[in-house]
Amino acid sequence: MKKIVIVTLILILSIGLVGCHRLSKEDSDHSDKADTQEEHSTEDNKSSNDQDISLEPDTKVPDHVFEKTSVRHVQISEKTIKKDIKKYINIDKKINDTINTYKIKLYSNQKLSNTEANKLKKLVQLENENDTNFAQYIQNNQMPNNDYAIYTDKISRYISTANRIEQKSLEISLKSDDDTSIFNDIEQVNKDQDIVNDRKKQDITNFLEDKNIKTEAFNEDSNHIDID
Repeated sequence: MKKIVIVTLILILSIGLVGCHRLSKEDSDHSDKADTQEEHSTEDNKSSNDQDISLEPDTKVPDHVFEKTSVRHVQISEKTIKKDIKKYINIDKKINDTINTYKIKLYSNQKLSNTEANKLKKLVQLENENDTNFAQYIQNNQMPNNDYAIYTDKISRYISTANRIEQKSLEISLKSDDDTSIFNDIEQVNKDQDIVNDRKKQDITNFLEDKNIKTEAFNEDSNHIDID
């Protein structure tokens, strides 16, 4: 019971801080349906955990991440970096959309099959590779101007930290009730709030709009990143 409460707190943090960047309307619809099922289940004296959640049979692991690590010590043009920012964000969205299909089942206290667990592990690996590759790319090359140097770093830090928060929530959900490392995880999430918050999100949103970089990742009217 203690772990369930703690995981719920982490989820509230991750959804509250990262939700606008992450969860799609489809995920919300799943959640609403789950709540409705739970209410009916209570009335019928049934446990909601008895209702299996099936993943879509065509749930696939994305086959690529942002890749430009071989590009080093180059003056990047504004046209190129705009495309790179959009590509990085769109790949992140595609990976997270797939991860969310597994999280719905996992957070319903249902076990993943070995195949599903391996796919989820691969998705987290791809997510980290995508973040690392973009971070190295912007660090190893010259941005068009100081604005891009500052904001590519902010975007990289924001998204990678958002991903780390969600990965922590996954880790906690898999730990035993008496695992005291859970509290260290919560402490790390609290520190990450300084990087992933509404003020930082709005700052990035303003930059993307000013540079006419079309992505719904930080669009106030959108709950997720769009894929072209």
